[in-house]
Amino acid sequence: MSRVRILSENEDFLVVYKPAGLAVQTAALTGDDIEHFLKREGKTVLAPVNRLDQPVEGLVLFAKNSKAAALLSAQLSDGRMEKEYFAACDGLPKENNAVAEDYLLTDRRTNLSKTVPPGTKGAKKAVLSYTLLEIQEEVSLLKVRLVTGRHHQIRCQLANLKLPICGDMKYNTYFKGKGFPALCAFRLSFIEPGTKKRVSFSVSPENPIFERFHYFTGEEPRL
Repeated sequence: MSRVRILSENEDFLVVYKPAGLAVQTAALTGDDIEHFLKREGKTVLAPVNRLDQPVEGLVLFAKNSKAAALLSAQLSDGRMEKEYFAACDGLPKENNAVAEDYLLTDRRTNLSKTVPPGTKGAKKAVLSYTLLEIQEEVSLLKVRLVTGRHHQIRCQLANLKLPICGDMKYNTYFKGKGFPALCAFRLSFIEPGTKKRVSFSVSPENPIFERFHYFTGEEPRL
């Protein structure tokens, strides 16, 4: 748990960096997850506002009271909360900037999502946009902005675009080893419940796959 970091805290919310491999919340009474870590640290938290897949690293927002939870959850639902990710992907995108719109269907038995035709029973519309930042040896660094928040959305949609995330054991058929997907929720922006001002928080990814990119070293990125 030593890598869990609290980036900001006030009377309404907590912003936390979640390392890859750690769940945000579990059903266990004394679980190894972010929520129980915060409570063991003496923090009062009501509920996570956004969630990340257990293998994914990045920023998680916790509400500390019911009023803040309602206001922050409303921003998440209506799109006022901005969520951006870094993704390192096998392959090269057809476009440097694009919007992906798909319908995703989740199989709870396998814990996998897949793209399906519009109108498929149980499917939900998924929308994201991406920008190509750099290419290194057939690996693309993308900045992804989520418009919707679906189960495994970025991992599934990028795989559907023939851009599976490096290290993703569920959606990258080229990857045969063990590890965590090179996906980091690096930026979170929202309106504070108290001040009504927009705030933004960001972190750098810790997955070593990102170390190959000049974007993170200050050198000139290569496209």
